[in-house]
Amino acid sequence: TLFRSVKELRDDQFLKMCLAEEEGLLSIDICIDLKGVDGFADQTYFEEIKQFYYRDEFSHQVQEWNRQRTLAIERALKQFLYPQMGKELKNKLLLEAKDFVIKCCSRKLCNWLKVSPYRMDQQVEEDDDFMEESQSKGIRVLGMAYSSERDHPVFCALVNGEGEVTDFLRLPYFTKRRTAWREEERERKATDIETLKKFLLNKKPHVVAIAGENRDATMMLDDVKRIVQELDQGQQISSIGVELVDSELANLYMNSKKSETEFRDYPPILRQIGRA
Repeated sequence: TLFRSVKELRDDQFLKMCLAEEEGLLSIDICIDLKGVDGFADQTYFEEIKQFYYRDEFSHQVQEWNRQRTLAIERALKQFLYPQMGKELKNKLLLEAKDFVIKCCSRKLCNWLKVSPYRMDQQVEEDDDFMEESQSKGIRVLGMAYSSERDHPVFCALVNGEGEVTDFLRLPYFTKRRTAWREEERERKATDIETLKKFLLNKKPHVVAIAGENRDATMMLDDVKRIVQELDQGQQISSIGVELVDSELANLYMNSKKSETEFRDYPPILRQIGRA
């Protein structure tokens, strides 16, 4: 048995205790009078309240009434008031712990969202290559996401300046290495690189945002930068920004009911960049 004072509880500790109780790992009892327990005062609420109903006289009749009143007070406290007070205290502690979690989530979500929009170079902004009439105004972002599972394809989604998905691309071997040991993997990787190069040349995004899922993201970052550099050197298109972004918020959106509703026909990974 472990006794702990309510005033020692911090942050979401009580919420974790309640979750453990639901899983059968422990049981929580709210005790109000802990007389004789180390670390707690011997003076109890019962002893304090009893004094208000005690008459300091020595006759047998008065002493008997004192005993009856003491029994009535003890029964009222232990059978009715203490259980109700314990229930209300438990609900209050649980509510405070949940409020703490909500505030932490709200603060973290705020930090995720209070990021300024991507700003492209003035030269790129005025470049005619990026301002065709068939394309919407604003910054076009090509998002790239993938799963940490082995042999999972990379999905790309082009999001226009109004936040709408206008096109997407599936690259099944883009996570393979250019210098893979198997010739078949090297050839398929090269095919995906050419496919992405044509997509960039045709769609002309202002920036490519790669989800930082794991260490493979750095390899993909180098591959995309190499593709952009080749296009720029060949004067086929002006330089495109390539950025590595945190995918935690995108993963939350991917697993939400909202993403299932808005992008019902999309595979889960593609939903990550559906609202880039």
